[in-house]
Amino acid sequence: MPPVSKLSSREIDALSIEWTLLVLEDLPFCTEENKKKTISISKYWRDIFDLKDIGDSKYPVIEKVVKFVLSIAEANASVERLFIQLFHIITKYRNKLETHTVKGLLITKSYLQANGTCTNLKIDETMMYHIKASHSKYCERNLERKDYRREDSLEKRLQEEVNKEYTQNKKLKSIEEKKDTFKKARKYRKS
Repeated sequence: MPPVSKLSSREIDALSIEWTLLVLEDLPFCTEENKKKTISISKYWRDIFDLKDIGDSKYPVIEKVVKFVLSIAEANASVERLFIQLFHIITKYRNKLETHTVKGLLITKSYLQANGTCTNLKIDETMMYHIKASHSKYCERNLERKDYRREDSLEKRLQEEVNKEYTQNKKLKSIEEKKDTFKKARKYRKS
C-alpha cells in the first residue's frame, strides 16, 4: 500500500497558491528550445525542487505532494515477469542452482532476447573477455569446492583413525584391567 499523507487545510490552501505561482514562474529550464526536448519526470521535479527562496524550498507543499505521488509504485508487472522467468529456470530437477548461476542464466536470456537468438549472435571482444572472466571465476569456485571437499574428507579420515585408535585403546585398557583383576583374584585365592 502507498504511504498515507494528509494535508491540513492550511497546506491545501498553500498548495493552491504555490501551484498558481509555479505556473506563472519563468523557469530557467523551460525555454522554447528545451520544450522540444524530452525530459524525465524526476529531472523536471528535481529542477523545480532546487529552486530556492531565501535558502528554503520555494514550493515546499508541492514538493511534499509530488514526492508522495512519485513514491507510489506504478505497477509490479516487471517483478511478475521476473518470477515467471525464475519459475522456468528453477524446476524440480534444477532446484539446487546457486544464486550466481540463476543470475547468469537470467542475464544471458535477457541478452539473447534483446540481441537475437544464439544462432545469429555476434560475439565481440568485450563479450569474450566477460565470458573468459566468468569461466575463470567458475573454475576458481570449483577448485575451492574440491579443496574444501578434500580437506573435509581428509579431516573425516583423520577423525575416523583417531576414533579407531581410541576404541582400540579402550579395548586394550579394558583387557589390561581384566588382567589386573584376574591377577588380584589369583593372589587372593593363593593367600
